[in-house]
Amino acid sequence: MRCKIKLLNEFGESWFEGSRDLPDEYILKLAAERKPFFAGKGIEFAEDAIPVFGSELVKVVKAGSSEDVIDKAVIEFVLATVTVQSFLGASDEELLNHDYSLVVPHDGTVQYDRLNIRPN
Repeated sequence: MRCKIKLLNEFGESWFEGSRDLPDEYILKLAAERKPFFAGKGIEFAEDAIPVFGSELVKVVKAGSSEDVIDKAVIEFVLATVTVQSFLGASDEELLNHDYSLVVPHDGTVQYDRLNIRPN
């Protein structure tokens, strides 16, 4: 599972770009553990979690945090996205066979896409 992340300024210009390869099965395991929590809170709560974790990533990058802290924030951001996708009905196979593009504009909204279906 590969994720590409862009953080944008108020002019829509990228001020941070990164990509990470994440452990597919581990992300799915964590998402499965969190899915009941989201189910109890509802879809709006679940979808609102994505910008919360996107904003957290912006904070740690702006603070000049260490690579480990940034990696943790990236994992949490991707995990929120995968958990919501799973909650919305995406199968594990669908989630495993896609990469993710995550864009955080300056206003804190998040655009996320599943990309590049990879063959099994």
